[in-house]
Amino acid sequence: MSFIPLVAAQSKVAPTKPPIDMTIEFQLWGQLREAAGTSSAKIEVGEGTTLEITLQQLADAYPGLEPRILNEDRTFRSSILVFENGQQLSPESIQTLVVKETSYTLMSPIAGG
Repeated sequence: MSFIPLVAAQSKVAPTKPPIDMTIEFQLWGQLREAAGTSSAKIEVGEGTTLEITLQQLADAYPGLEPRILNEDRTFRSSILVFENGQQLSPESIQTLVVKETSYTLMSPIAGG
């Protein structure tokens, strides 16, 4: 008598997304406003989401923004100015967590002569 090994069926369960805890609103200025087609954009995120991930989600929700705010490798363009409650953030600050009830503003750099 020969034995046939039984192979347990592997369950393919889709990874779950973290629950949505907050809505983050961005005010958009200049070329970014034109690219998004709106002056104010909202993104729903879960607790523990970094500003960088939120900005990537913003680019996904408003495709016209993607080439303006993200590099080809989807990292955030350091030339874009980011403000949190009116205070300009350093490029390194996009690794911080987004905070409920916080106002964010994005501006493209302005060149003049």
